[in-house]
Amino acid sequence: MSFFNSDLTEAEFGAKMETVLQHNALGMALAVGHRTGLMQKLAESQEPKTSAEIAATAGLNERYVREWLAILVTSSIITMDKEKGTYFVPQHCVSFFKNPANGFIYELIYMMLAPVLPQLQQCFKNGGGIPYSSYKDIHEVLAASSNESHKQTLVQKFIPSIEGMHEKLESGITYLDVGCGVGVPSILMAKQYPKSEFYGFDFSEKLIDEARKEAENEGLKNVHFVLHDCGIFDSKYEEMFDFITAFDSIHDQARPAEALSGIFKMLKHGGIFSMIDVNSYSSPVDNIGKPMSTLKYIISLLHCMPVSLFFDGGVGLGTCWGRELAMKMLGEAGFKDSEEKALEWNPFNVHYISKKY
Repeated sequence: MSFFNSDLTEAEFGAKMETVLQHNALGMALAVGHRTGLMQKLAESQEPKTSAEIAATAGLNERYVREWLAILVTSSIITMDKEKGTYFVPQHCVSFFKNPANGFIYELIYMMLAPVLPQLQQCFKNGGGIPYSSYKDIHEVLAASSNESHKQTLVQKFIPSIEGMHEKLESGITYLDVGCGVGVPSILMAKQYPKSEFYGFDFSEKLIDEARKEAENEGLKNVHFVLHDCGIFDSKYEEMFDFITAFDSIHDQARPAEALSGIFKMLKHGGIFSMIDVNSYSSPVDNIGKPMSTLKYIISLLHCMPVSLFFDGGVGLGTCWGRELAMKMLGEAGFKDSEEKALEWNPFNVHYISKKY
């Protein structure tokens, strides 16, 4: 039996709580900066500017901009010349400011999750979950961040990381993305590999409609989006696909075990299933000190777990279901030789590669 105990003194604990409060305040400011475009405008500045100049460039009110800048100055995020009243982003911060996927996108997510707290309080008392419809804008923000990553890495890095997959897609195979959202992976690959057929399944009618419109706008004939709950197996798709992916979608499923079992049945013999999911371990103790562990758990508590538990029979797997449980469930679904593989360009996730023999 193993235990982990915090050995902080009272003074150290107090200092830590002060740091938490300061970081929470900074996080809210970063979220505001992202939503207003101030982060990007600051990053584009080639020289120090006054609050009036920054506000004019961003088309915003100077007084509000000045107060926002004060938060970043006191947090040592940007520099200020007191005599000249100018502000500047240090060079090492520029790329972070330009690309929201670098981190402060999660501060925006926190703000978007906050409105569900009253519903979450009821869930603590009565169980159950929270419907997707309660989360305003958050799925669009998550999708935008994920889709930007796909555009930069899917064809260039992810596909080549799977032995022989590039060649198979070039020659012509049938692909499925489970929990496809607005369909970015399928669309990107459909353009890159015209000889292959691409499918995307999702239970959200809104997202499927958006995916279909984008495919139509691109003039793609080899991509198909289907409104389908992957937790319910449909025999017409049995052994239909050579390659199946699930990008951060299995842990959100109401019935993840059934979804994995269905994926196994839909895969042809010799086919590959790539499950990209959150890089964590199944016990909280094993996640101590690991990058962004607390962030992963709070997103799980406020979103991933309750959206699963909202459905009848939902199990609430949670964001940090972990490597051990993931491998166990893959084995129970029928995959006997699964492999865990790090994604060098994305430490937030781990790649589970499974083959159907």
